[in-house]
Amino acid sequence: MSEPESLAQVARPTLRSLRFVSQLDPGVTPLVEFRDPYPRWAVVSTVAVDPLPAAPQRPGDESLVLFISPALETEWAARAHAWLQGTPVHAAPAVRATLDEGWLLWRPGQAVVVCPEDQLDAYLNLLARFFFYESEVQRLEEELAADWHHAEADLSLAHEVTAKDLGRQAQLGRMTERTLSRRMRHVRLEPRLDQLPAGLPPAQRRAARALRRQTRIASRLEFLDGQLETYEYIYELANQRMGEYTLFRREYLVEWLIVIVLALEVVFVIADMFLNYYMQ
Repeated sequence: MSEPESLAQVARPTLRSLRFVSQLDPGVTPLVEFRDPYPRWAVVSTVAVDPLPAAPQRPGDESLVLFISPALETEWAARAHAWLQGTPVHAAPAVRATLDEGWLLWRPGQAVVVCPEDQLDAYLNLLARFFFYESEVQRLEEELAADWHHAEADLSLAHEVTAKDLGRQAQLGRMTERTLSRRMRHVRLEPRLDQLPAGLPPAQRRAARALRRQTRIASRLEFLDGQLETYEYIYELANQRMGEYTLFRREYLVEWLIVIVLALEVVFVIADMFLNYYMQ
């Protein structure tokens, strides 16, 4: 076998699947263990390159990483770009980071990395973390956007509650629980995206910073914080007004019961006096 043929065989692109699971199968060693915002494990497996599979429908559950040796960059670059751009799942352009000996293209659920083979594991670890945490940020964005109409409908409860609104207590409770749960997830996510993993090599640290900068992670987290504050303020006031009105109705009913009991007592006293007067 000639030297160029041997090099091409060694440097053949590899495609890795990253699955983010809530339970590990027996005997499986995870690539990364996540504790925030809830327990998950990144499990890696090798996928056939020919043909390149379509982008995963749910990047938070599975993502694909195509690794290309610098020796095959010219041959595979166009195909790799087409793989990223040819999927209808994501409309946004891919994010690019320049590496010491190559480059990286990233989009939700997919990445292409041109790097030497000995750096593959380090970039795979980095991308597993970024895929997972970025998908959780996107999940929060989608959930908050989907619930705005609920918040707008409940806005009136923040200043006034009437008898007909008592039937909305269950919905109010669900939205309050969702809001608090999302705040907890945001608080647990933020430090994971602000701090880089300890021991990350310099080249991977620069790539991680480039990914965070170009995907606007910091500003997205800040925007989510503002949205969550709005939700919290609405539901804090709404629960306060609902509690005040519920207490008012309870006290109102108790007062009416007291009035009724007193009225009955007066009736019995008058009846007793009337009977005693006529029976003498």
